[in-house]
Amino acid sequence: MKKKILIITITIVILFAIGGGIFVKNVMEEGDPKNWGINPSKISDIVTDRVLQKCNSDLERIYGFQDKDMSKKDLSQVSLDAISNISFDKSTKWPEKNKLPGGYDPNKWFDTGKDPGLNLSKIHEKGITGKGISVAVIDKPIRSTHDEFKGKMNYYKVGDHQTSPHFHGLACASILAGKTCGVASGSKLYYFATPDSKDRQEYYMEAIDKIIDVNKSLSKNEKIRIVSISDGVSKRAKYYDKWQQTIKRANSSGLTVVYSNLLYDRKFTWGGCNPSKDRNNPLNYELSKYLNERKVSKSNIIVPGDFRTTAGNSSDNTYVYWGEGGFSWAIPYVTGLAALAWQVNPNLTFDQILDKLIETKTTTSEGRYIINPEKFINSIAK
Repeated sequence: MKKKILIITITIVILFAIGGGIFVKNVMEEGDPKNWGINPSKISDIVTDRVLQKCNSDLERIYGFQDKDMSKKDLSQVSLDAISNISFDKSTKWPEKNKLPGGYDPNKWFDTGKDPGLNLSKIHEKGITGKGISVAVIDKPIRSTHDEFKGKMNYYKVGDHQTSPHFHGLACASILAGKTCGVASGSKLYYFATPDSKDRQEYYMEAIDKIIDVNKSLSKNEKIRIVSISDGVSKRAKYYDKWQQTIKRANSSGLTVVYSNLLYDRKFTWGGCNPSKDRNNPLNYELSKYLNERKVSKSNIIVPGDFRTTAGNSSDNTYVYWGEGGFSWAIPYVTGLAALAWQVNPNLTFDQILDKLIETKTTTSEGRYIINPEKFINSIAK
């Protein structure tokens, strides 16, 4: 019995160490950004899965081939599975086609990555885009002028010291409410930028209180209804009681706060559809490879979190394809679905929305559960 309790405790600690997902870890973005990612000069000219597996530092895994010249490399021996997890952008220089993995099309994969998948496009075509619903993201500073959010973002700074723009919050905002990447592409977005520091949860609470104050100045139909935080708060944290009080205060004001603890407790996890497959077909989704050794229960429900293209910080019109995503990407996805649901039925509670997501789930080809947005929205419409 003691052994079982120990295993459960360790599992919980690991989940909170992950936080909002793979990318929530504080990566010290120091030095020249061009040095982040996989350095072509430090890997062999003939690249294999084994070569890429050795590139496993945080900066290498996160930034991958972004802004890298791979034109002199032979990637033809790399598997689609391996290369699908490598990030890249439009500045990446690729070798000729016969030196790319068979079936790998960077331009197509890049464009496909913007699609939230699971037939969200069909829902959007019906005019269900989150229009009339105000949503918020609390995360690190970002390029607030990006084309993905022009005309639809209100940007607030929280805390005395602001750090340089960070990919994490920009990706989360893109997935929640981006014009081309977003689940709730028609919603109005409020972004609260908090310093990238070890005390980030303290700033989250300050941001939540600021949202409550902002809402006091907004009309009933304009108030921020839900906020997405791609991070978790450990029950062992020194400020956990204060966090709970902040959440209660937010809920009392009519604000829903979505963060990793909340969705973990309801048995949600993350995965993705390899870009070589149809991402509108739930059968093609798999549990994230990052979780392969975590023994995730088959009762957990997959939310898309891998293989996405989002806005990038290097300019107002740059985008980045991310191979590995994380629970960080799944949290704004669920938040966006809530915005769609409220457009259809504004009287639902968030608990009712989660219940509907669970009730309407479907299965992948591996027999794992996955959300079914189309069935979810149709169920709410009825």
